[in-house]
Amino acid sequence: MFLARASRRGLDAGEIEHSISELCDPRDGRVYLHPKAFRPTGLALGNPLGDTRIERHLWRIAKLLSKQIQNLTCHPKPVIAFVPPAAYHITLVNRTHFESSRVVENMSRAEVSRAQEVTHDTVREPLEFHLNGLILTREGRFIVPGYSRNAAVFEFRKGLVAAIPELAVELPITTHIKIGHLLVIPNSDERRRINELLAVCGQRINDRIVFRDVSTPWNRIVFGGP
Repeated sequence: MFLARASRRGLDAGEIEHSISELCDPRDGRVYLHPKAFRPTGLALGNPLGDTRIERHLWRIAKLLSKQIQNLTCHPKPVIAFVPPAAYHITLVNRTHFESSRVVENMSRAEVSRAQEVTHDTVREPLEFHLNGLILTREGRFIVPGYSRNAAVFEFRKGLVAAIPELAVELPITTHIKIGHLLVIPNSDERRRINELLAVCGQRINDRIVFRDVSTPWNRIVFGGP
């Protein structure tokens, strides 16, 4: 769906401009996203991923893609704002989202307790995903699709939404890991060539990742608990 929308309607220049003006955090010689643009405000798988090999692999892909797009566009400034590798994750549910509201990172004691109950009732085994490919969304976000190998993840999200509706704001359409935002608006020829780069880089992403717990803004809940 993301790819179809982006191909059909092109990139959203307004969203990219928003990333450039509001969501950049330059440091250590690179540009990272501001924490409000990537930090989970509900429950997520990862953050960090828990698999350093995959974390390093996605980080290398992100840096390679940035270098190649910079060479392609001859842009004098950074062309991607990165998600810090230690913050890679798959969002399950969120309280707020940077696109539509002020970001609020908070869970009450009662919400944490309900999340723990749902987790222990629903997820008895680790959750496994197949990470494959690389997509640039219409909004200018680079995402790695994650295909669930466990039906339990859908029951898990359904249970969380039912138990804590406050953490069900703009649920993700897909399960994915975001690795950065585009900071340049390419012309049609550059966009075509960026798509070619995405296809090549995406072929290098073909990984199995297993999650054994879920993270909240304040703690982690292990799967298969009492």
